[in-house]
Amino acid sequence: MSQSAIDVSLRPVTPDDKEFLVSVYGGTRARELAQVQWEEGQKEAFIRWQFEMQQKEYETRYPDARYDVILVDGVRAGRIWVGADDKQEMFDLLRQGPYSAFIDLKAIVGKRLS
Repeated sequence: MSQSAIDVSLRPVTPDDKEFLVSVYGGTRARELAQVQWEEGQKEAFIRWQFEMQQKEYETRYPDARYDVILVDGVRAGRIWVGADDKQEMFDLLRQGPYSAFIDLKAIVGKRLS
């Protein structure tokens, strides 16, 4: 499948995206959590807690940030969160799923900034 045949788009995060977003975040912690001797329920609770803490921090620090879901051919494939405060900018891009390798960072940034 060539990259030009794939439609990458963004849409604002909605409450219906929460489980997907937790899953995407959890995917970034999988290697780290594979090293701990926790039960699966403990790992899931930790991931949810960490996700919620990150989200609260971003929302507090960057109240005007934009939170988007990355869609590849209409299927959720990641998230992009962009914001700024008076001291620094926040750019958080996470990808998951079979199409994640086809997500062109430059194209996403271009869509996000337009």
